Amino acid sequence: MITPRYANTDSIHTIFRRRLIFSAVFIGLLLLALVTPGISQTLRVAFDNGASVVAPLAALVWIARDLLAGRREGGGQESKRSRAIRIACTMIALGALGDGIGEGIWAYYEQVLKEPPFPSVADIAYLTEYPLLLAGILLMPSRPLSATLRLRVLLDSMLIMTCAFTCSWYFVLGPTVLMSQESTLGTILSAGYPIGDLILLFCVLILCVQESRTIPRSAGALMVLGMLSIVIADVVFAYQTLHETYVTGKVVDIFWPLAYLLIGLAATLLRSSSLSHDGLSSHGEDEAPKLQPTDGAIWLALLPYALLPAIAGLVVYCIRGREPSMLEYGVYSGAALLVVLMLFRQIIAILDNAQLNRKLHGAYRELQSAQDAIETRNTSLAAANARLESLAMTDGMTGLVNHRVFYERMTEACAGAARYRIPFALLLMDVDHFKSYNDTYGHPAGDTVLKEVAQLLEESARDTDVVARYGGEEFAMLLPLNDLEGARTMAERIRVSIECYAFGHRPITVSIGVSAFAVDRETPEALVSSADQALYEAKRAGRNRVVLARPKTGSAPEEMDRMSASLKEA
Repeated sequence: MITPRYANTDSIHTIFRRRLIFSAVFIGLLLLALVTPGISQTLRVAFDNGASVVAPLAALVWIARDLLAGRREGGGQESKRSRAIRIACTMIALGALGDGIGEGIWAYYEQVLKEPPFPSVADIAYLTEYPLLLAGILLMPSRPLSATLRLRVLLDSMLIMTCAFTCSWYFVLGPTVLMSQESTLGTILSAGYPIGDLILLFCVLILCVQESRTIPRSAGALMVLGMLSIVIADVVFAYQTLHETYVTGKVVDIFWPLAYLLIGLAATLLRSSSLSHDGLSSHGEDEAPKLQPTDGAIWLALLPYALLPAIAGLVVYCIRGREPSMLEYGVYSGAALLVVLMLFRQIIAILDNAQLNRKLHGAYRELQSAQDAIETRNTSLAAANARLESLAMTDGMTGLVNHRVFYERMTEACAGAARYRIPFALLLMDVDHFKSYNDTYGHPAGDTVLKEVAQLLEESARDTDVVARYGGEEFAMLLPLNDLEGARTMAERIRVSIECYAFGHRPITVSIGVSAFAVDRETPEALVSSADQALYEAKRAGRNRVVLARPKTGSAPEEMDRMSASLKEA
């Protein structure tokens, strides 16, 4: 993925710093215009209305510039994280546009017509910003969230807002509305704006806590401050409107432009964080951050339930008090709405948990299937390794151990005999006239002879003996705990069994050389050399016979006799 130049950290900080300075200067000048003595009310109203139009449009321009710059410099490529934040910023920009249009209509009524009605067409534009801002807020988390999880966030904010509104209705808002001379629609709108503001504020708070790993802390803080500014401005506006004391140009009006400047700054950080993440992802970083639940998210999820006792107490107080009035009916309605929302939230939670449970079971089945596949592959691999080990250790034709393994066993036997004075012997055997047999009857017949000779050797061997195909038509046998005489007896028995065996075409005989371990001849090479010389003498003497290796020194037979005697006594 191409790393956008706009995602450069210095560039992001420079742009954000410029916008922050602009916001501070803008709000400072507006505050100065609203509080400076000597400025006429008409000029204050003009400054106020102009600032209320410019601020949301400035936020709109900032967000649009960021979106266009990110798309242009990103080469049309973006991650899922960047796409989610882009959609969220687009919704926020459209909400700012709706507020700017509403402020423009209000300014026209107040500056040109000199008598702004309430309600008016401007309220239609104001109302459009709430679903747009709500969509942008719910789309702020950059990791994929299910629709049910986003709905639970909305329901949590509505539960908290309902609790706050119910208490406010009985103690503050209800008495004010009942004493107001405002029209029914005006009363509904005056009370409705703070309700919508509170829903947006609580949604931001819940998401900033639950999704603290995916929403930048600074962007979340600016968004919370922006929503809080709207709440303050709309609550004061609703209160003064119901009391028919609202006048444009007061200090409280500064919170509306301040709110959208803060929201624009939050969108700047939110969008730039996604572009920076794209740049990191192109260098091999993980696409999605690792998420872990936080204690704050758990307590915030329990907050709607914690407010229930207060509402329940208020309902009990109203029931036990005076005759029901609009205030009591409002409390009862708020409590009923709270119960409905709570039940709906529980249903959504159950459905979400069921979906998560299905996904968990699906993931478990996939994991189990993968584990079974791994076990199957491991079993196959173990079998293949066993076959490879068998092929590496045995002769493919006869099934006997091969020359390499036989030499290793003989080396171990020599080392053990030298250390513990344990006698053992070596037989080297060669099939007589095997070449002429191959030439006369063919190689398949010769292979059959080798297999049958190997079978006869295995039948004659003890469990402790080692039988090997030494090479070609030669075979070898290690005889532990055998001296030269014992080895000769074994060799003679083998020779007779092969001579008497009924082979396919003609009788087969073998010549055998016998060598026994001696202290002065304890190397494997010396042992093989002596057995090979004895085999050569058996061939030269006419074949089909057993020849013992000649001792090298006079002391060797004495040593061997001593070892044999020790073995017999044992």
